[in-house]
Amino acid sequence: MTRQRHFLIIEPPLNAPQQHRLRQKLVSQLKHDGVSFEHWVTSGDRASDIALLKERQNEVTDVVVLGGDGSLNLVANAFAYTEVAIGVLPCGSGNDFARQWYPKNADLIDVVMSSRCRQIDLGRCNEHYFVNIASIGLSEAVVASQSATRLMGAKHYWLSALKQALIYRSPTVQIDSQEQQHSEPMLMCAFANGRCFGGGMPIAPNASPDDGLLDVCWVSALPVLPRLYHLAKMLIGKHLSSVAVDYWQTRSVNIPTPGLEIEADGDTIGSTPVTIKICPRALWLKAAY
Repeated sequence: MTRQRHFLIIEPPLNAPQQHRLRQKLVSQLKHDGVSFEHWVTSGDRASDIALLKERQNEVTDVVVLGGDGSLNLVANAFAYTEVAIGVLPCGSGNDFARQWYPKNADLIDVVMSSRCRQIDLGRCNEHYFVNIASIGLSEAVVASQSATRLMGAKHYWLSALKQALIYRSPTVQIDSQEQQHSEPMLMCAFANGRCFGGGMPIAPNASPDDGLLDVCWVSALPVLPRLYHLAKMLIGKHLSSVAVDYWQTRSVNIPTPGLEIEADGDTIGSTPVTIKICPRALWLKAAY
């Protein structure tokens, strides 16, 4: 017997106009189709939210996230390796992962209401899953700066990136994988399942969230003016040809250097030492194609 569908709508407490509009359209469609659903607002306590959502794994068939990468990260950590299908109505500050799966001309309500799913990979930093990108170095400093000021969005990300580029001190970092190793001063390093972060910067233009591989983008330490030049190249995805950039694919990376903060999907989640790896086919995602 086919299990009756039951939707769980998850969103942060912010009630921006786009978020409100998408929620109204989704609820209207669910009622029209006679599909049962409930509404759940995140508390801001990440560990508590994940624990509570895990308790619902056997009660829901579909989850719809009204939010961005951070909200999707929360859901991925609760529903990884389950049969629950995840859909996204992008209305966060960056929506970097969603832009890869939900083109602007897509009928988003139709996508999240459908049963069309594909399995995608997740990244993992020690015990934390991530859907899009984890990073250390300058990019993490930008995330920390944004969190401190609570100014989000692509414009504020780039203003913060420019400021941090002027003051960031590059640490010496050791990174080991089967394919490549580094032990030298580093500006930043991204570990990518998706392609973009920071509101659209294609830091890992070759990444594919269903290829079973993690794309690593290492940027060596640079003086201030070359940093700004490389940031501009990253914005348009033309940085891979730089001698300061090393780009490769792997299944696992180890960073034994202690004390480096790590961000994943736009939130600081811990510090090194850490092992970052790819988890193939870990999440069912409703996508537009």
